[in-house]
Amino acid sequence: MIEAYCRHFFGYGRWAAPVWFVGLEEAGSGVPPELHRRLQVWEQSGQRELEDAPAFYPACGMNQWHGPNAKIQPTWRQLIRIWLIACGQSDSEASLLAHQQNAFGAASGGVCLTELSPLPAPNCGQWPYADHQDLPRWVQSRELFMQAVAAPRIATLRERVAEHQPKVVVFYFWKHREHAEALAGGKFETVIPEKLLGLERDGTSYFIIGHPAGRYPDTYFSDLGRFFHEHYGGRFAPKTSSFTGGGHTTR
Repeated sequence: MIEAYCRHFFGYGRWAAPVWFVGLEEAGSGVPPELHRRLQVWEQSGQRELEDAPAFYPACGMNQWHGPNAKIQPTWRQLIRIWLIACGQSDSEASLLAHQQNAFGAASGGVCLTELSPLPAPNCGQWPYADHQDLPRWVQSRELFMQAVAAPRIATLRERVAEHQPKVVVFYFWKHREHAEALAGGKFETVIPEKLLGLERDGTSYFIIGHPAGRYPDTYFSDLGRFFHEHYGGRFAPKTSSFTGGGHTTR
C-alpha cells in the first residue's frame, strides 16, 4: 500500500482548479499510527490522486484544522491569504479560518494543493520513517525516498498540467528549485527581487515564493496577494463549476 500511496496520492482539491499550490512535502508527525491511518482512509476512499481536505483530515483523526473547533494551520494561513487577496477578498483572521475549515483543498474549491513528496514530515531536517520496521528500504531515508519518487511524481504532475491547464502554479519553496523548473519546463526569472520568481509557459503562469515557515512577515504574503490581484486577478478567480469529484482514481 505504501508504494501505491507514494505513486498515486498527490494532495487535495481538484486538478481542474485554476490555481495550484505546490510544496515539497506535507507537514505532519509521520509516526506509525498516523501513517497507517492515512493509508487506511486513502484505500477506503478509492485510492484517489486528490482527496477532499475538509473530509480527509477528520477521517484520519486530525480534527485540529477543520470543524467548529479548528485552529489556523500556519502554512495554509499564508497560502490562503495570498489566494483571498488575489481574488479580491478579505484576509481577516476570521476569513482565513473559515476558508480553511470549508474550502481550502476541497474537491469543489478553487485551488489544488499538491506536494512533490506524499509523506508528511515535521520539517525538512527530520525524516520520521527511518525506524519504521515495516517500510521498504527506499523509504528509510529522505535521500533514498526522493530518488525513488521525485522524478515519477514530477512527470505525473507535468501530465496533469498539460491535461487540465491551470492558470497559475505557485511553488512555495526556494530550495530544490530544479524540481520546480523540471515541472514547469523552463528557467524562472526574477519578478520581484528576493520575493518572487516567475515563468510563463503554454498558458500557465508559474511562480516561486518563500515558504510560510521561513519567518516571513504577514506583509510578504499580503503583498504577493496584491501583486497577483493587480496583474493576474482574472487567473485566480475560480470559474463556476458543478464539479464534485476528487480527482483521478487509481485502483
